[in-house]
Amino acid sequence: LGKFAKLIRLILTNSSKKFISLAEEMEFLNLYLELERVRFANHFSCSVNVAEDINKDDVFLPPMILQLYIENAIIHGLSQKMEGGILSLDFYLEKNSLICTIEDNGIGRKADAEQKIFNKENSHEPVGMKNTNDRIEAINKAETKHIYYELKDLEDENGTGIGTRIILHFPQ
Repeated sequence: LGKFAKLIRLILTNSSKKFISLAEEMEFLNLYLELERVRFANHFSCSVNVAEDINKDDVFLPPMILQLYIENAIIHGLSQKMEGGILSLDFYLEKNSLICTIEDNGIGRKADAEQKIFNKENSHEPVGMKNTNDRIEAINKAETKHIYYELKDLEDENGTGIGTRIILHFPQ
């Protein structure tokens, strides 16, 4: 309960800021991931890697963007996988941008969409991604350097979904 209260305080604090340091984002994400793993009874494992050349106090990004992509990976991919779920977050610098790769080995977006067709009572209106995309668009209009992301469905040799990879670029 104390960790959940701290997470709520971090959400309130961070959401009032235009940008936060990677150190602040990491504190938030590590706590969020810890609570999600408890929620899902350690159904998946996490790895978070930050390149050694990054000073987490000198690199900045908008708050509350990465969390939604991570939440989607957990809810729509990993929570539906029977066992061996893995979520990885990797941060590195490239050409004056902070790059964050979020990858899961969940069921994939296609299988998730197919399940929703047959399970309408548990579906919900997907407003989170729309809100995040609108927010990125608003930030891009206000800033000279633009945030962008790439989304890739991961498939095996038979075309079966084996996860999702999102690569986000935050100019510095």
